[in-house]
Amino acid sequence: MNEKIKKLCEVIGKSLAKLHKGDTASALWPFIPNEAEYYVGIFFIKDLYETIKKLKEKNYTNQQIAELLDNSSKIAQYFTLFHSAKILKPLERVELAMDLMEFLSHFRKDIFCEEGNNILNNPQYNIKYLNKNSQDIKLSNKLSALLLLYLEILYPTMMRMGHEFHGIYKEGDKKIFVKEFFNLNPLSLGIKENFPIKKIKIVEEVDGKIELDFFNHLFVSPKKISSYVEIDSKIVCGEDLKKNYNDLEEKIKKIIYKTNLYSRKDWFKVYAKGIFQSMKNLKDELNVSDNVPSKLFEKIENEDFRLLIDKVVEFTKNHTKEQIEEITKNSYLNIFHE
Repeated sequence: MNEKIKKLCEVIGKSLAKLHKGDTASALWPFIPNEAEYYVGIFFIKDLYETIKKLKEKNYTNQQIAELLDNSSKIAQYFTLFHSAKILKPLERVELAMDLMEFLSHFRKDIFCEEGNNILNNPQYNIKYLNKNSQDIKLSNKLSALLLLYLEILYPTMMRMGHEFHGIYKEGDKKIFVKEFFNLNPLSLGIKENFPIKKIKIVEEVDGKIELDFFNHLFVSPKKISSYVEIDSKIVCGEDLKKNYNDLEEKIKKIIYKTNLYSRKDWFKVYAKGIFQSMKNLKDELNVSDNVPSKLFEKIENEDFRLLIDKVVEFTKNHTKEQIEEITKNSYLNIFHE
């Protein structure tokens, strides 16, 4: 087996074992990723493979396709659905995995984030804007928490489709950590209104280590010394930052209110819309729609698939992190053995 594929499976095993031992299964809302994969996986993975193949047939390079995918955290999320790659032929599974890793390398220095950092090849920030104003730091923390709550609504169980955390970067004696938030329009919710902001960046000078995994889960967040906030390429601080936060909070509350009566099936549809829309730039190049296949919606409507959370939690408690890591690694390796 390809050594890079083996490495990928090992890294995914470590990342997911650490995540599961944190007892996240019982806290996940509104479903766990395995349930979402049951409905969405085979439709999405097959479409992703065929879309990339068509672009390559049109002589698009790996770099061009990577740039159309925008960021590495989104690409990493695709591997959460990779058990569904069994719908592809064995060599096609390898081809897709290798392509995705190649796309990751366009953004990340270490595609696996093995040292707990996510160092991008071309990070964009300017330390001259850092300030130690305690109110601004407090507001930037509140803004980060608000956006994470919002992304959990937009992309249930895969909120990293809308954010990338990266760093730590060394700037003299300063350690810099960056949080970027994007893909904020509520299209996946079926709400036809534009979000007022396209991209938010929070740049922090920190004291201590961070711990990020392959999927961009943040396990350890260090103390903040100074920070600045950039909204759609404009630096905001003081009263301007406070106003932006208040306006965003009001906007997000209104959007969340509209989802109060969503059923479990509705949230599966939100998940499906979100992940298919992540291919919009690729589809636009081919002049085809990024709409969710009607058969996927029919499956959500007509089939009821549930995993018993209690059993998942019990499994996690009865196995060590090392055992879960090995089981997960082998389940991914089996994708490529068949």
